Amino acid sequence: KLREAAQRDARVAALADGRTGLAVDFGAAPGGWTEYLSDQGLGAVAIDPGAVDAKIAQRPNVATLRMDVAESLESGALDAAARALGKGDHVRALVCDMNCHVDISLRLLGDLAAHLGEGRRRGCVVVLTVKLVHRGHNAWLKLEHEVLAKLKAMGVQDHRCYHLLSNRRHEKTIIGSFPAWG
Repeated sequence: KLREAAQRDARVAALADGRTGLAVDFGAAPGGWTEYLSDQGLGAVAIDPGAVDAKIAQRPNVATLRMDVAESLESGALDAAARALGKGDHVRALVCDMNCHVDISLRLLGDLAAHLGEGRRRGCVVVLTVKLVHRGHNAWLKLEHEVLAKLKAMGVQDHRCYHLLSNRRHEKTIIGSFPAWG
């Protein structure tokens, strides 16, 4: 999905520009999105209680945290993993393709964004897969409106909603970014 998202959205494509930085993939197992981010040269931190594929986890620019997001923040494991990767402390992407209700993904995104602060997430691209739990076009429009409002309240701007070819019938991918300033 991230590869396809890069073909549709310039912000995701720009992750391959050769600049250093970090990406955080929360809900990362089995690691497909982490692999894509690693391929772009970013230091990729994969957070998930489940296992990331060993071939991906062994890459030199990948750090895996086999825990939930809250534990990674409370224990300092996220910051330690980021330092160990040696790619600086600027997070260029926060991504999530977790199979859960979108409210959970949004809460975790908010926790990560608050932890990082404005400086570390400046210009950060946000990519979320939203699973529609209720069927029907009107249900999707309502959910999309709610999600975009919550992202805006978090400071994520310039939202785009895509139904990628790799999305299932009842899911879409939302891409936005935190402000790039200074």
